[in-house]
Amino acid sequence: MPKPYQKPHPPIWPRSPTTRCSPTTRCSVRRKPSDQLLALREQLGFTTLSLWMNPGGTIRNERVLTSMRLFAERVAPRLA
Repeated sequence: MPKPYQKPHPPIWPRSPTTRCSPTTRCSVRRKPSDQLLALREQLGFTTLSLWMNPGGTIRNERVLTSMRLFAERVAPRLA
């Protein structure tokens, strides 16, 4: 419950038929990352995006490079 002086934040993206919730888990929305980023851009109005593909430096280099390639091929074109 928010404190009386705090205004609750609206959800980042609206619930949809693909939203799954249960009493014991958080809601999860099955959306493509590009759809999530487009929704965030529309709501927040950002014009640039910084990515950190290997937080903490714990992911093997091959996987990081694959992640970067997939982002460049599948996600970035939709954001252009």
